[in-house]
Amino acid sequence: QHGGLGKASRSTPPCVAEQRLNSIAPLRRRITPRVAAGLRITQRIMHRRAHTAMAHRSAALLCVLAAPLRASLRTATHTRLGCKIAAPAGPGGVAHLITTGDWRESAGRTVAALLELDLPVADWLCAFGAVYVDNRRVTDTELLVSGEAYLRVHTKPRRYPAADSTDWLSVVHHETADFVVIEKPRGVPVHASLDNSVETCQARLGHALGVQLLCPHRLDVETRGLLLFAKSPEFLSAFNQLLAARRVRKVYRALCEPSSLASQLAPSPGELRHWMLPGKRSPVRLAPHSARQADPEKSRSAIRSDSSRGGRGGSDSHALDNRDAWRECVSRVHEAREVSVRFSEDETDADTTAHRFYPMLEIELELVTGYTHQLRAQLAYSGWSISGEQIYAANGPSAEDARAAAAKLAATAAPNAAAGNLPGVGPPKLLVPAAKKLFFGLVAHELQFQCPLSAEHFHFKLPAERRWS
Repeated sequence: QHGGLGKASRSTPPCVAEQRLNSIAPLRRRITPRVAAGLRITQRIMHRRAHTAMAHRSAALLCVLAAPLRASLRTATHTRLGCKIAAPAGPGGVAHLITTGDWRESAGRTVAALLELDLPVADWLCAFGAVYVDNRRVTDTELLVSGEAYLRVHTKPRRYPAADSTDWLSVVHHETADFVVIEKPRGVPVHASLDNSVETCQARLGHALGVQLLCPHRLDVETRGLLLFAKSPEFLSAFNQLLAARRVRKVYRALCEPSSLASQLAPSPGELRHWMLPGKRSPVRLAPHSARQADPEKSRSAIRSDSSRGGRGGSDSHALDNRDAWRECVSRVHEAREVSVRFSEDETDADTTAHRFYPMLEIELELVTGYTHQLRAQLAYSGWSISGEQIYAANGPSAEDARAAAAKLAATAAPNAAAGNLPGVGPPKLLVPAAKKLFFGLVAHELQFQCPLSAEHFHFKLPAERRWS
């Protein structure tokens, strides 16, 4: 976080990070024993965690620990508390704290003291799930923190207001003794995120039903539609086996806009097959299915030249050359039809005093493999990005091209169809009760499976009138 050193360390292989750790050791003769204790904690974290990402984070933390050597990073609070090591929160609002051997206080008071926060604010961060002690989430504000402990505090947790405005009992679509299916609202995560474990479907619905829910699958925050929660570990395990065997049918509907001038043909019914490089961060990379050839050199060349479509970055660059890291992702297009979409909460056109209609494609797809952002990336790669998409084909070099394609498509629409003056002329019309700038055009439309415990067959489908609500 300081001088770019942490960022460089996070992209460094673990062996080099280990060398840097050892190179810091001589500094212990020049710093206090308390700071040296912090270095020992960092070294313990690095050696205890075999995962590469943890090694990178530990190396970055080690660079942060050098911060107390710089006078500009010292505060009166740190001096008064005996030089406890504290790195101020960076642009993302993440602060790193380390206590020393004689520290003994509750988690809430520890965060309040080292970050100079009011105690109610520190307690709120703990209860919200934004505080970690030794890499474990802490929600109990009275949990004792003693000795040498490493704390990570997300001081700016991302908020999801839709969680508070939703009547969670009203979104229940079907409930049995083993599971519950809901119509997930837009703008709420399915389960706990890194800095927020409260404003989630899992937490709010579980509280409303009075049961502890488990997540066998998920939908993106922006996506709405049918979502299943398990009520018991037995059903969770059995349903996960159904998912692994691809015996759960999941059908989606998407409202799409052209993402390039060169790709305006509607997807034909049939399979969409690509190679995907999964990653912990979005966006994911895609390559055409034909890219993985027998010749490794040709494969690498095809993947590198084409993987930027449908998403940039998001995965380790060295994995581009590893053919085994790529996964085949498959979905089936059932149908694609042209529609004219009007958003009821948009302002009327100043010239016609009528609502504007947007020419789009309504595509029905079945998810065969279930990778993160798979449908979003595949549709954008195919030339039709989902309306409201902010990651794939929505920004970057292709943004201007996409806007030009949308304008060209609108110009070729049937005369007067945009004003809605001629019913029955042009594509079918859809009314979406939302503002276009707040809308994301992907909905989990259908869910079908045989219950692994009772052998009963279930087929859930959203009613047409609630599909785009």
